[in-house]
Amino acid sequence: MNGRSAHVTIGPHRISVTVSGAGGPAVVIEPAFGGSAQSWEAVARTLSEETTVVTYDRAAYGTSSRAMDGRTPREIARDLHWRRWHGLHEDLARLSANSRHVVAGQPGHYIHKSEPGLVTDAILEVVRSVRARTPLADPAA
Repeated sequence: MNGRSAHVTIGPHRISVTVSGAGGPAVVIEPAFGGSAQSWEAVARTLSEETTVVTYDRAAYGTSSRAMDGRTPREIARDLHWRRWHGLHEDLARLSANSRHVVAGQPGHYIHKSEPGLVTDAILEVVRSVRARTPLADPAA
């Protein structure tokens, strides 16, 4: 993917970051545990046609430095598992009066690969809503 790549220091880590596109709001893509920014390349490319997109490799993945904060993969996985099973996504959607929780029909661990259109459409809907300073459209309407 075309973009400006760099390594930034965050705490004890050197994180590989790529910024592509232009304009706001910026979309930051956080790869799943064990994933890398490269797996999001197709979605990031589509989004960058309309707005700024930031992708990065977690510590110990892609071209980022090894994890140096003492957390083991098991501890990180346990944290992700706990958050998933305790309704993190629904909680996040409730943080804003202008939000929506989208559920994929054929979900998988890599939804951005199995249903990239669903992912890009949902993100671009939010980008356009923010730019226009209008609420998200009511899906029931």
